[in-house]
Amino acid sequence: MARNKSSNDSSRKSAPPRAATRASEAPKAKRSKPPAAGAPDKGANGVNPKALVPWPSDEAIAARAYEIYAESGYQDGHAEDHWFQAERELRHMN
Repeated sequence: MARNKSSNDSSRKSAPPRAATRASEAPKAKRSKPPAAGAPDKGANGVNPKALVPWPSDEAIAARAYEIYAESGYQDGHAEDHWFQAERELRHMN
């Protein structure tokens, strides 16, 4: 008996090509270029460790925030604003 070609037979696709199995056929890894002369040295995470500034301590921030609070006439309701302003000021001082 002859087999009728169904719609499923015509929709079959060929298998994708196999990946290279030999080391000589494998794609080669890209090598990074050495840094240019005078370029800043970067650490493992890509950040220049010399550019990092230590974050001010909570005690230093609290002391400066209190000074800002006093300078503003001891107005209540602005504690977070004073804290963030103190952080910014101390961060940019270093």
